[in-house]
Amino acid sequence: KNLSFFNKLDKNNKKKIYNFSKKEINKITKGISRVGKNYKTKIRNIKIFNPTNKKKILVCCHHFNDAPHVYGKFFASDFVEWYKILDKISKKNDYLWLIKPHPENYDKDIIFFKRFFFNKNNFLILKKKFSNQEILKQNIDLALTCFGTINFEYPFLGTKVLNFSRNHPYKNFNFSYSPNNIKQYENFITNKNNFKHSINKKEIYTFYYLKRIFLNVDYMYLNLHPKNDLDGYRLKT
Repeated sequence: KNLSFFNKLDKNNKKKIYNFSKKEINKITKGISRVGKNYKTKIRNIKIFNPTNKKKILVCCHHFNDAPHVYGKFFASDFVEWYKILDKISKKNDYLWLIKPHPENYDKDIIFFKRFFFNKNNFLILKKKFSNQEILKQNIDLALTCFGTINFEYPFLGTKVLNFSRNHPYKNFNFSYSPNNIKQYENFITNKNNFKHSINKKEIYTFYYLKRIFLNVDYMYLNLHPKNDLDGYRLKT
């Protein structure tokens, strides 16, 4: 419904929205917004792992206190089962799998990850000190999540994202990929050609507006007149 409303806007209003959203997402990914997690204002030119020609898969882990089915069913019963599935998929390829624990609960979750990925040489647990920008500078081929905000943040920075679910806020957009089932999910990862999934940044800006800004108040400070500028519609959730 909200997307249908957005599509009815004229080019001038869409341009205002694109420009505003781009500016706000840029703040997030540069570490100058309170919204983003683990983005820093200063990016160090550092080596996170030894150079390799292998495909690099970044697993962006969720906080274990997050509800795994908050948006509905996904392809596993919980996050631990997701990691078990990734472990099985990893045995079918020669990728480098980078484990990025959630920044808000790193110190607790790292205990689990060290045990779970112990002696799995194709997996590398990233240290807490590395920011999102520093990690993505390592030429990540694909980032994995269940339904995290990296869906729009990483594609904005040029990195492809694959979801472990069809049920999430990004499902009506094509800037990230959402398979229909676990078989498609595995096929996407194992087929390197899928990593070329295109990114339409205008869709990212549209999503950001509808999800974060589409409110009863003019949070965007566009000073749009609800009758003259938005065809009589109020900005609503």
